Amino acid sequence: MVISVGEGQKSVPTLFRIVAGLGEKTVEKILKDFGLTDKEIEVYVFLAKHGVLKSREAARQIKKDKAQVLRILKSLQTKGLVESTLETPKRFTAVPLEKVLDAFVKAKRDEATLIE
Repeated sequence: MVISVGEGQKSVPTLFRIVAGLGEKTVEKILKDFGLTDKEIEVYVFLAKHGVLKSREAARQIKKDKAQVLRILKSLQTKGLVESTLETPKRFTAVPLEKVLDAFVKAKRDEATLIE
């Protein structure tokens, strides 16, 4: 969804403006409503706050097992919430929440269209 902000100005995605004012608990609730597990939410929010990290660095800072964090990161990557670099060792970064919400909304709209 895009709103027009005036003649000659760029359009601004509505969700970007809405998300900008959300608190962390609200973001966590939204992600939970979209089917993420508590551990996935924890890792996604952590990565969103801290930027690009190796799985080992993320695991150390979150105080979780490296293998567990790597599994969660791969799960988030499959769901489109995390991207990784091609280098070795891989570094992971959270996809911006605005893009995540846009993708979830689109998926829900597509589901609704199929049901109709």
